[in-house]
Amino acid sequence: MAMKKIFAIIIVFCASAVTLRAQDAEYKEYRYSITVNADGTSDYNVHKELKLLRLRALSDYGETFVVYNPAFEQVTINEVYTLQADGSKVTPRADAILDILPSSCTACGRFNGMREKVIVHTGLELNATIVLDYTVHRRSDVLDLRVQLQQACPVAHYVLDVKVPQSQQLTVQQSSPLNGLPSFQAEASNHFHIDLSNLQQTLVDSYLPAPELMYNVITFSNGLKPELRFEYDEVAGADALLKELKKDEATEYVVALRDFVRDNIRTNAIAPELLQYQLSAASTVWKSGCGTPEEKAVLLASLLRRAGYQASVNANKPTRVVVVIDNMDYSVAVNDKRAPEPIGVAHEEVKTISIEKDLEWNGTELSDDFYRFVLPTEAEAYSINVSQLTSMRTAPLKTQQCNEQYDYTVKMPRGFDLVGDAVSETIEVKGVGKVEISVRQRGRKIKIHRALRIDKDLITSEDYAGFRRLMQLWSQHKELYVRGK
Repeated sequence: MAMKKIFAIIIVFCASAVTLRAQDAEYKEYRYSITVNADGTSDYNVHKELKLLRLRALSDYGETFVVYNPAFEQVTINEVYTLQADGSKVTPRADAILDILPSSCTACGRFNGMREKVIVHTGLELNATIVLDYTVHRRSDVLDLRVQLQQACPVAHYVLDVKVPQSQQLTVQQSSPLNGLPSFQAEASNHFHIDLSNLQQTLVDSYLPAPELMYNVITFSNGLKPELRFEYDEVAGADALLKELKKDEATEYVVALRDFVRDNIRTNAIAPELLQYQLSAASTVWKSGCGTPEEKAVLLASLLRRAGYQASVNANKPTRVVVVIDNMDYSVAVNDKRAPEPIGVAHEEVKTISIEKDLEWNGTELSDDFYRFVLPTEAEAYSINVSQLTSMRTAPLKTQQCNEQYDYTVKMPRGFDLVGDAVSETIEVKGVGKVEISVRQRGRKIKIHRALRIDKDLITSEDYAGFRRLMQLWSQHKELYVRGK
């Protein structure tokens, strides 16, 4: 018998300086085993042993959900019980395990065949341990898997095992986290195995960068993934929509069609592999009013073609559409508000806004002839919740480069005066950005100048204190207080 190639890594993760949320639970054991069989099937086995440490964990981890497609998948519960603090074992009744329609499919009849197996864990209490072992058997030998090692709570012992037949080649790719987490230099083999201890939990934060920059993310492939199958067909009734949304400027027309698809076609969060890489035709997506992100891209491309553009789904990023505008290729993301991005051309990533205008007086009377005037929040203006910027931070912060300037003039009623001294504040942090704010009265007019420049998309821990000072100043002086005579 030919000896199987095995790549094994045993590593102990040490606690890093990243600020973590309170620990609600801990995985004593987390094993994920994927086996691609020689007969063209695959088995995905998950084994979890989760200890509940705080009351919140009883509700957060009280159920487990497994989405699958019964057309080619079968879910088997191998073992499920709760080991209580006193050592007693509680096994759930048969009716605590049920199959339902996934919530993202309830408003789209095309996906009524999808199922979500719900396992309700019983006998939960503090210091109880949930034990669950299940297998998804898939009648497909396509391996296209992305695994993030870090979980929502710490893992004392983590095992990941991926096997493919000797006749197949296993390709392994790993992210390069910014925060010092170990990376694995794995060569392609038919068997990949890692055994980890003390794996830290993920962070909860609105401004974290992509998971690939924060955590260990590994992708696996055996080279059998097919291309997505779909059809650009005629969409009945589309001509009326195209006429209604027609714009003279080509880019505006493309954006109008994208916005319609984004806002009016319901998104179903179903991965392409659960559909066996077969997408519905554009006309079906249009008629049903729903679709996966990839299917919405097919519909958008079809509408753009009908409108006279050269357009197609991006083969490498199938939630994007490539469209030709003024003899140049642009990439359009179907489910967000970003403007079309030129392909293969260096373009300015800095968002620039320059506004100069007079504001009508609409001060709100408070008491004793005092009024409050609130400056407007402009569309597309830079926004961040300063209250979430804690005094200490070691995780990188995802933001957006920008260069914004606002000059306002407010004409007050006769006899009114600005309360307090004039404002003139500037903070500049080298390599990070700059904030300028001035507020002054000239006769009956208040002149406001606000300017913000952010030079980086990713704020490191070294730059964080300076960035926080910039944002603290930028959040100030948005309300003016005036007193009438």
